[in-house]
Amino acid sequence: MYVGQSEQNVRDLFDRARLASPCILFFDELDSLAPRRGRTSSDSSGVSDRLVSQLLTEIDQQQQDHHIFIIGATNRPDLLDDALLRPGRFDKLIYIGISNAHDDRKQMFQALTHK
Repeated sequence: MYVGQSEQNVRDLFDRARLASPCILFFDELDSLAPRRGRTSSDSSGVSDRLVSQLLTEIDQQQQDHHIFIIGATNRPDLLDDALLRPGRFDKLIYIGISNAHDDRKQMFQALTHK
């Protein structure tokens, strides 16, 4: 609604996470929250670019003495901003294959994250 409100919402989210730490922040459909910056699209006001920048800033700040574990899920990792995939941010990618059975997905996840 207001200029800067989306960025403030991200700051507020991480502030709440710091107060509740240790905690987990889970972002579903991360590609819609943090698409590649600089792409010409319907976002003529640059909100998406500023939102991605704010998210990166908060991720970097949380590494300094905070116990916040951040997980992002997406079906389209190719659409994510490259800066998100640098070491210290979302630097570990885990592919969970297609399966209709909950137990199968759980076993795949456990096998891929056992270390």
